[in-house]
Formats: sequence, structure tokens, C-alpha cells
Amino acid sequence: HRGAEFVARGFVHPALRVVGGVQYLDATFAGNPETAGNRPDNVPRVQGGAELDWRLPRLAGAYVLGGVKYVGERELATPNIATKVPASTVLNAGVRYETRLAGAPTTIRVNVHNLFDTFH
Repeated sequence: HRGAEFVARGFVHPALRVVGGVQYLDATFAGNPETAGNRPDNVPRVQGGAELDWRLPRLAGAYVLGGVKYVGERELATPNIATKVPASTVLNAGVRYETRLAGAPTTIRVNVHNLFDTFH
């Protein structure tokens, strides 16, 4: 397989951390003459995403989280059937609270994955 991936992360504001990336993958089988040159099942050419982590200014230890993930079209093959799964974009959200319980650092997290129930 050949491809490229780019990932960046950092603070765009003292209270806002961003992580994002994109990947291009030209995946093909090699070696076996029956499958050489074919793409593996369920492997998109392009995928990417970003996540935001925002520290709430008036509530120490509290954060609001958000994310988006894109997965490009991919092929699936089962015996006698070849089909494509369409590209999809999924949104996620959550909250995180960092505190101490019984003297131990503790993180409480609630996340909702796939907010809009997107097929992917």
C-alpha cells in the first residue's frame, strides 16, 4: 500500500485544543495473480477528521468536546455481489470533567458518538 497522512495538533487559543488529520491510501493487493491490483474490502482512499477540546472558562476542570470524521467511499465484495459503501461524515460530542476523588486524579467523561445516526 502507498499513501500519505498529515496530522496537526495544537492550541489555537489557550482554552481550545484542536487535533486534525487526513489520510490518502492507495491500497491494492499484490502477489496473487487472482487478486493483484484489486483494492481490499472496506478500505477508503480518503479519510480524515478533527477534534476540538474546549476548556470552559468559568468551571475549573470542565471541557466541551466535539469531533467530525469523514470516511470516503469504499468497496465491499461478498460472494457473487460487489457493492460500494457511500462516503459518510459522522459528528461526535461530549463533555469531560477532571477532578480528584479520594485524593486520586479522576476524569468523568460522557460522549455521544454519531450524533445524527449516520450510516457509515
